[in-house]
Amino acid sequence: MYAHSLYLLLATVLYGTTFVSSQSATTNATTFIRRARHTSITIGNFVYIDGGRVSQYTSDSSSNATARINNVTLSLDMRTSWTNETVELRAIDKSGAPVFEIVGLWQDSGDDGFYFWAGETNPPLEVPLPSLWKFSVDGEGGGSWAQQPITDTGSFNKLTRPAGGYFASSNNAGIYVGGYVYQWTDPDVSATSIVPNPGVVTYNFTTGTWTNTSANAFTTYGAEVGGVAADIPFGPNGLVILMGGESATPTKWSNQEDHIPFSNITFYDPVELEWYSQIATGDIPIDRDGFCMTGVAGQNGTYEIFVFGGWNAHYPKSYDDVHVLSLPAFRWFSGPSSGQPRVGPTCETVGTGKRQMLIVGGQDNDLEQDERWSTPDPWKQGLGIMDMTELSWSDIYDADAATYESPQVVKDWYSGEYVKTPSSIFLPIASRSWLLTSKKWFGA
Repeated sequence: MYAHSLYLLLATVLYGTTFVSSQSATTNATTFIRRARHTSITIGNFVYIDGGRVSQYTSDSSSNATARINNVTLSLDMRTSWTNETVELRAIDKSGAPVFEIVGLWQDSGDDGFYFWAGETNPPLEVPLPSLWKFSVDGEGGGSWAQQPITDTGSFNKLTRPAGGYFASSNNAGIYVGGYVYQWTDPDVSATSIVPNPGVVTYNFTTGTWTNTSANAFTTYGAEVGGVAADIPFGPNGLVILMGGESATPTKWSNQEDHIPFSNITFYDPVELEWYSQIATGDIPIDRDGFCMTGVAGQNGTYEIFVFGGWNAHYPKSYDDVHVLSLPAFRWFSGPSSGQPRVGPTCETVGTGKRQMLIVGGQDNDLEQDERWSTPDPWKQGLGIMDMTELSWSDIYDADAATYESPQVVKDWYSGEYVKTPSSIFLPIASRSWLLTSKKWFGA
């Protein structure tokens, strides 16, 4: 699972920090400063990081800070334990694949790799023609990129490549909701400022077909930017959950208004093409974008979704908090702050016990703009670990950690306040009602 962000970094010139197009392909704990605008994804025992930018020192000294486009795919070995100071990231050549920021990754249903189509380019790189690429993993932390043939050219050629949308893989398909377009996402777009991109683009991994359907059941105009989507294993077809971000009109988006509240949880059925919504209660997170999200199944039939970090431009404020949404109760719980505000991190559920959340990158938008890339990340190599059962932070990854259990605060709430009665969980907001009962969630 992955997550992505949109967080007011559209400017390509950041005062006080030099941007270069090439530098050492990897960093280490001594040279690393910051990573952001990237995407991560977990395949098997490895976490892959693609796209974005990284800032680093040009030598093992705290001087001559430079920031560059990340022009390689990185992999992180989760088979053995490590600390964020000692772990090594492996660099894999892009082999002609586009180098994007805010790239949308789709995990292949066979767990043998991942695809991308969406993302944005920034100078000095040229905007490539729209295309589909796949990274095939080798099971050892490596792999290779290859451009994929487009068989459904009629539908594909009608699409405009976006960035900043909600993306996930579900039911043998890649799904991309909303986002924006401008001159740095698609060569056929001349707009110098971002324009909302309404709709739901779906790519079927087996048939190769592309579709573009309405997202008007999600927001008023079906145009959304800056939130996060993820696949969750519920219902006959699986569901895509969408949270946060902002709604837009067909022609205008403002990152200081029209936030989608975390009290409104939206689901999309990728097979029936239907939308569902449910009101959540509890310690509801403040509206934001630029956060990350990951999920894990509990041992009692629950499913917890962890939300971390983010940014609200209205206040403006960067966040360092964790919130946990537990299903089927649709109840939010507050977790501990990391002490380090992060905008644009990515989150991954890692380890054989799926007990730990890996945080990759992010930066502090509370800093002045010229400091966001030059201020060192307090986490070595931009890597942090949370024990999702104990709700505790660490700089150590434990490959042998026990199996995930719901946090005690969640267990206590279910045993005390929650009443397990068959009742409708999803409220249909499309044409047909499909109701999931609490009995089904608990396997009763």
